[in-house]
Amino acid sequence: MARARLYCTIVRMTGTLYKDDEDPTDKAIAETRRTGSAFVKFLSANDAGLTGGHQAGILVGRRAWPLLFDDIDDIGSIAKREVTIRWPENVETTSTFTWYPSKKELRITRFGRGFPFLTPEQAGALFVMARTGKDDYRAFILDGDDAADRYLETFQLSPADLNQIVLAQGQTHSLEQDEADAIGCWVDELRLGEGNPFPDSETVSRKAREIQEAVHNHSEQLTRDPDRKLVEFIRVEYALFRYMEQAKYLFSIQGGFDDLDSFLKIALSLLNSRKSRAGRSFENQIGAILRANDLQFEEQVITEGRKKPDFIFPSGAAYHDPARKPETMIVLAAKTTCKDRWRQILSEAGRMKDQPKWLITLQPSNSKQQLEEMKADNVRLIVPKTYIASYPKEYRSDIWTVKRFIEYVKDNAQD
Repeated sequence: MARARLYCTIVRMTGTLYKDDEDPTDKAIAETRRTGSAFVKFLSANDAGLTGGHQAGILVGRRAWPLLFDDIDDIGSIAKREVTIRWPENVETTSTFTWYPSKKELRITRFGRGFPFLTPEQAGALFVMARTGKDDYRAFILDGDDAADRYLETFQLSPADLNQIVLAQGQTHSLEQDEADAIGCWVDELRLGEGNPFPDSETVSRKAREIQEAVHNHSEQLTRDPDRKLVEFIRVEYALFRYMEQAKYLFSIQGGFDDLDSFLKIALSLLNSRKSRAGRSFENQIGAILRANDLQFEEQVITEGRKKPDFIFPSGAAYHDPARKPETMIVLAAKTTCKDRWRQILSEAGRMKDQPKWLITLQPSNSKQQLEEMKADNVRLIVPKTYIASYPKEYRSDIWTVKRFIEYVKDNAQD
């Protein structure tokens, strides 16, 4: 077991070549490291063939153009390119990259009959594709929250950073220059390379909001379009994390290590930091959105069995008041991904067992099976508006936007 953990750590941090029988997430991480970049997205319902749309294949963000096409003289006409893609279990396809100028869409098509990796159950899985040669690619389907989270944590990515090329250094093209300049200035002030500790998560979250607001100057969106604002805050905060890590650890890594223990100490510190920061970042930014909309709530209230739901409306005191009717309160859980981890929220608040279980997530899609099970357990899903179109069509009306949820709380769970 210790040897396996050691191997996985080295793979994640250095990109060492993997063995064929290793974990698929480690393979995806290693291939991204080895090739220097990859296209990464959560598979939508349409990608998995759930919507019945006439366009088959995987829709690729336009920012991934350089990974799919080298030189195209005229992007005003349809462009096609035939490539070889190697999938898990040694499945190999001769597939086609196609650019549709009328819709400004890139798609990966032609997987062959009986292709096993684009099934309805895989909606919401993480798709990773790296270029391994001129016309050769390697693709991975990472199904389940643990697999997806481990890949995202390794490269310090949020769901808001996806559907584009991800560089092995954990960078994306999602930052504007003014944002990058502001982040760089603040990180320089921290002097992390001189041994200063990372700021606490609340400080980083607050600085991300300040930078996003200073650059874009649209504070009115906190109330008019909280869905968009939440995604933007998360995007900038993850970029802050990446800059801070570079400032603190890059010099040590480039200088090399005297022994393996020294390397592992930094590697494990980085991985543990990324895991703990991801959840707190999401919760911090949700809290900021809720406060900007003047909602009464309390975080991490202790409930039955010493459980701690992320948010209770209007307060912990209200929850523990036996005279308070459950239908006048709301308990909200927050999970960045929830393809299968959503069941953890079912027992967080015993008083609310007959009430809807509210869950906010950045998961851009999910399978019909999971959505049906959520519905059966009275779980109400809240997703930023921009992601809802990626869910199966027949479930979209059941998924709440952040703005709709805020209005509902104002009407039903405030003093």
